[in-house]
Amino acid sequence: MSVSVKAVSTSSELKKFIHFPFELYKDSPYWVPPILMDEKETLSKKKNPAFKHASATYWLAYKGEKIVGRIAGILINAEVEDKKLARFGWIDFIDDEEVSRALINTVENWAQEQGIIGVHGPLGLSDMDPQGMLVEGFDSMATMATTYNYEYYPKHLKKLGYTSVAEWVELTGDLSFEFDEKVYQRTNFIKERFGLEIANTNSQKELAVHGFDIFNLINKTYQDLYGFHPLSNEQISYYVGKYLKFVRKEYTKYVLKDGKFVGFGIAMPSFSKALQKNRGRLFPFGWIQLLKAFMSDEELDLYLISVEPEYAKLGVTRLLFFEIYNNFKKNGGKVFYTNPILKSNTPSKNMFYSPKVDDKEIEIRKRRQCFIKEFSNE
Repeated sequence: MSVSVKAVSTSSELKKFIHFPFELYKDSPYWVPPILMDEKETLSKKKNPAFKHASATYWLAYKGEKIVGRIAGILINAEVEDKKLARFGWIDFIDDEEVSRALINTVENWAQEQGIIGVHGPLGLSDMDPQGMLVEGFDSMATMATTYNYEYYPKHLKKLGYTSVAEWVELTGDLSFEFDEKVYQRTNFIKERFGLEIANTNSQKELAVHGFDIFNLINKTYQDLYGFHPLSNEQISYYVGKYLKFVRKEYTKYVLKDGKFVGFGIAMPSFSKALQKNRGRLFPFGWIQLLKAFMSDEELDLYLISVEPEYAKLGVTRLLFFEIYNNFKKNGGKVFYTNPILKSNTPSKNMFYSPKVDDKEIEIRKRRQCFIKEFSNE
């Protein structure tokens, strides 16, 4: 049976686009569903402020009447102007090369019609969306902020002429190990020598006040990371309301120098198992699972961290991690997970270990890659 690819044009088709992975991964113990209302809002061209600086088209692949794949084609205005690149994201498909080829060919043809010279992905509408395709670590659960894919995905892309252009690692560590005493001495010296204050947030209202400080610092420190584009003020307001509602004060730390905001670290209890139980639905009772997870100290996701470059060089990134880590350990925590860290992002990787990973302590549990295909090379 041949494959047909159709653009999503109605709300009912968008619903099918969002729900396709629920069917594809219904038997997977590792896939974590998104919060459905958040996913719908992210893809909404009316509600997501990213669409003021971007555009997207969504497609579904069919065999007969059955949906067998999906993909999004994305144009970030600044990226098109600077590099003439389009993105693909939200890509899922059954293990059928005819399906993956049809989806990718659709995005490539769409991009070429608009004068684009290449396509890369998986990437989102902004750096706050999941990015990268899993290439290692298929036997462990995703975090709430990442996606999971089957092992055949990257094999299909490579057969279609795509090569890796960026790589992220995800780390994990249990609470059975202790950092070397010299490391603690070093971090205490940093605080005292440079007059740094470690501050906590005491309320959601206070966190919201610091929201612009947090995302403005992200804009500054992430600017050289692959695929990053600065967030607008409207996007910052959007993400403050969307993401910072899940954090707890003992896992949210700021670094201040003479009252000036120079760094932050945010972690949150793992919501992965709760989202598997409620299938991404908050109502009528799904929020109860999330509330239980929110109050749990068993597993922790290290969500966001950013430090002014001049202070990152001094080891302040590691200082933030230690502050959060120590609170987690006091609360009886068992294991922590990082979200994806670009392989080239040395300050973020170095907060966990120096000079290299000790396989018995902190492990690389997942790798994911961004793939690219430039049409001029064909």
